[in-house]
Amino acid sequence: MVEFARGFKTKANRIALGLRKQAGVPATAPLDPRDVLHRLSIPVVPLTDFQDQCPGGVAALRSPSGSFSAMLVAIGRSERIVVHNDAHSWNRQRSNLAHELAHVLLVHPAEVVCTGDLSRRADSLVEAEAAYLGGCILVPNEAAHRLAYNGVDVATAARVYGVSEDMVRYRLSVSGALKRVRRVA
Repeated sequence: MVEFARGFKTKANRIALGLRKQAGVPATAPLDPRDVLHRLSIPVVPLTDFQDQCPGGVAALRSPSGSFSAMLVAIGRSERIVVHNDAHSWNRQRSNLAHELAHVLLVHPAEVVCTGDLSRRADSLVEAEAAYLGGCILVPNEAAHRLAYNGVDVATAARVYGVSEDMVRYRLSVSGALKRVRRVA
């Protein structure tokens, strides 16, 4: 289990709320990470766009053993793109994009593949931070608290926020929303 720096979880939720404020989206409303990446001028490129140039590579990355989700790629010194597996479900794609957006917002280094290096990040703290912030981007604490307070079932919440039911359960738990509702009841 990874230990976050003191205050990281609060910072992550503030970042997620800041994104909503910049986009004019209420704190409890869904936010599409693809829109945020677009506003940041970071292209989102589906893996299938590389099918003609590299069919074997695309097939390997899309296979169950490849389990490729998404990658933030540096092109030169300043340009970045996100390549994502468009074979995944829409909810999974949103989660993948939120994760890569989190790397951008936390100023984590992009993975450079123009040299042919397809190795994955090995830093578990960096990945855990991106996973946590990605969850906050999709379902911030305020949204999780409102869902719990209003008794919205997990399946409905997942449809509304465009995430998996597992993500809803996770955010309800780590946000403290379930504990808060139990104390009030």
